[in-house]
Amino acid sequence: MGLAASKQEAFWEACGFGDKLKVKKYIAEGIDVNWVSYTHNSCAIHVASQGKIEIVQMLLDARCNIDAKDDRGNLALHHAAMKGHADIIELLIKAGSDINCQDKNGWTALINAAYFCQLDAVKMLLKYNCSVTLQNQVFV
Repeated sequence: MGLAASKQEAFWEACGFGDKLKVKKYIAEGIDVNWVSYTHNSCAIHVASQGKIEIVQMLLDARCNIDAKDDRGNLALHHAAMKGHADIIELLIKAGSDINCQDKNGWTALINAAYFCQLDAVKMLLKYNCSVTLQNQVFV
């Protein structure tokens, strides 16, 4: 951390590293919570969803776009599913994330969770009635 070329990039890094004080400061200063990092082709919500539940909540409170997609069409929900963060999955679903959104290859959060053997994530997605019939492009 600390190599960011801009304030926005520093905010993105703070979200990824879970630096609550910096994230809170940047949000209070009016930072664009939906800014897309050109280096990483994703929003702060994507990196935070990989394990930083308090940062995810801060971003949601700041009204970030919960269904912003990265360059592969993944939502924060997909990222949380890949990493097995059932608590973040539940938070995102309760906040209104599209549980059945498919990325550019047709993968849903459920497919990601199953592929990466994230059983708790699979259970959480099923608890909220995600589709079990959507298929990725491999099966089309």
